[in-house]
Amino acid sequence: MKEPVGISVAICTHNHVELLKPTLEALAQQIDVTTEQWELLVVDNASSDDTRTVVLAFCEAHSRALDTKYVQEPTLGVSFARRRAIEVSKFDLIAFVDDDCITEPDWVSQALVFGMKHPEAGAYGGQVALEWHREPSPVIRRYSGFLAQQLRGVEAHCVPYEYIVGAGLVMRSAAISASGWLTSARFTSRRGASLSSGEDGELVVRIRKAGYQIWYNPAMRIRHVMPAYRGQARYMARLRRSIGHVGPTLEAIRGDGKSTFDLVRDARSCALCVARVTLSLAVGRWSYSRLTRDSLLVSLAGFMGDLEGIVLRLTPWVWDRPIWPRVVPSRIGKAVSRPPSTVIMDASCAQWSQEAHGGLGSDARLESPPSLE
Repeated sequence: MKEPVGISVAICTHNHVELLKPTLEALAQQIDVTTEQWELLVVDNASSDDTRTVVLAFCEAHSRALDTKYVQEPTLGVSFARRRAIEVSKFDLIAFVDDDCITEPDWVSQALVFGMKHPEAGAYGGQVALEWHREPSPVIRRYSGFLAQQLRGVEAHCVPYEYIVGAGLVMRSAAISASGWLTSARFTSRRGASLSSGEDGELVVRIRKAGYQIWYNPAMRIRHVMPAYRGQARYMARLRRSIGHVGPTLEAIRGDGKSTFDLVRDARSCALCVARVTLSLAVGRWSYSRLTRDSLLVSLAGFMGDLEGIVLRLTPWVWDRPIWPRVVPSRIGKAVSRPPSTVIMDASCAQWSQEAHGGLGSDARLESPPSLE
């Protein structure tokens, strides 16, 4: 049984130790929340770099200020790491912060207070702004939404239809259980360097179908760090193609999937677009500017991903074949055999405090989390 008052913040990481360091330090600076009201979980998803050493050193350095756990998940894949976090978390609210995100000092307290005020919210997220290491091209700026940028205004509101991004996504364990995702998820999301996606959208869709609301809370602010390689057209093309794979299946899970006739018609349109863009790239290879070539490359990848996604929807029996390596749905109804959870460190510490952070200003900030007494 999960504790009702409090929040577990989980970071699922794989070989991102340099990006992980500032993420951990930002969470160590949280204010307006006590040790009894939250815990920090770091799930090491089969990392081969110095992740374990760095995380354990962080735990030791902050042993008097943070309740931390370092957990190992040997099965590669974000969905497996998230399941492990859900298993070992002690609070009903669980937040997933990407290992390349920087939380504002009041992020945890804002997430906790919002969850306590809105029990009808099965999942909610906040502002996510992109922070680039190197200025990207205008082509990449155009696709910021695919990089988990989320700016939906300054007022908290229910999101009745759209998806919310996975960076900083907070969910209730009860809502996750009710959604059926733990036993019948269709997407395993990213595995190592793979850019396969769909898990975040599936979680949101399933939680909404289970009768919970999805909310956006702008008081929860995150900066999503973008290394230079994510500003390259080839990376965006890979990402755009992988996202296209999951669209039709997510629509079907949501309950508003298209008919077979409409899917075939869309597949024909996508195939024609692939042919046109490919021809344009071939003809104008030496005459087009780099921006034009990059734009065409990302567009081509998008049409190819959409076409492949339609084929996957129409012919689900090909899902397990190697020709579709980026979408690997879990087998419905079959439990995944994995070793038991390995908790390396569980450092419970005394209450601590820091000076209040100005943040959004007193008129935009929520009050402190409720006392446990």
